[in-house]
Amino acid sequence: MTLRIAVWCGWLAAVVVPVSAQVDQRPGPDADFGKNYALGRAVKFQFRMVSAEYRVGCVRIGDKWQESTTKRRLLVAHFSVQNATNQQETLGGHLSFVAVDEDKTSHEGFRGFGVEGDGRSADMVLQPAQRVDAYAVFLVPAKREIAKIIVLPVDNDMPVLRYWLAGKVKPLKPPYADPEDKTGLTPRDEVPGSVGDWLSIGHFDVRFDSLNQAMAELGAMKPPADRVFQVVALSLRNVAPVPITVRRDALETGLKLDDESVVKHTRVIRVKSVADVSTQVPAGEEIELRLVFVVPTEAKPQELRIATCYANGRSELSVPVVLSLVAPAPEPQAGG
Repeated sequence: MTLRIAVWCGWLAAVVVPVSAQVDQRPGPDADFGKNYALGRAVKFQFRMVSAEYRVGCVRIGDKWQESTTKRRLLVAHFSVQNATNQQETLGGHLSFVAVDEDKTSHEGFRGFGVEGDGRSADMVLQPAQRVDAYAVFLVPAKREIAKIIVLPVDNDMPVLRYWLAGKVKPLKPPYADPEDKTGLTPRDEVPGSVGDWLSIGHFDVRFDSLNQAMAELGAMKPPADRVFQVVALSLRNVAPVPITVRRDALETGLKLDDESVVKHTRVIRVKSVADVSTQVPAGEEIELRLVFVVPTEAKPQELRIATCYANGRSELSVPVVLSLVAPAPEPQAGG
């Protein structure tokens, strides 16, 4: 199977379709990172693969983006390409990528490339000898090794370039890498958070601003008998290239209590009022809000987990960030 692309509400969405083994059977050399290669016949480019890395979070390509989930991480291939003709040429449509995992399943790179530095689309006109530094994005299984990236020129009868990735892929950045995997290439199932730190949950970054606070009322609202409101203040930053709506069902949460039960938030409200939040957050901007949970009066919250959901039309969630709500035990004092 392979992943092809469809655009859904600004997302680069993955659609599973059958793949032919002919792609990997095409002739072509095992290529070296950092070396220039000629690609194409009618439209000629000089191509150089610079590096490859795994990411958890969101990667922009123009006004679209892709993000990791609990089941999938991002593989980003950084490359440069130079127009090797004496006339203007368009990069888009003349170059494609396929990643092949350890089970020989192919995952096509998403159509379109991003320009290094600002993320704008690399679907541009290149002047003679003009070079652009760009990147391609793959959505690949979180727990499966990707063996190689194949670079395909538009001419089906032209040789391809195969880049073997063993020992070449940059590890995930802390704290997203699973500490049990010494290579640093496998993402955590959940990411530990702390107050004041920005962490990725897909198309948003999240920052916990304060720990939970028990409240007997919220404005004119009161909880049922034997219940209180537990309130957590946090901030969200939109890291997608388009406005994203924040409202109650845009977040997936779970507040774990001391009896091991888990409750979900009932409301998302403003920081300085009890008005419900349902608003678009522009690209790159932040919003402060509060999550409201209704819990038994005597309950003691233990941890809070938060993820994003549904923005890409799939049921998969982002890798959750988990905040401990239990004060750490004091350090033992040395004897006098």
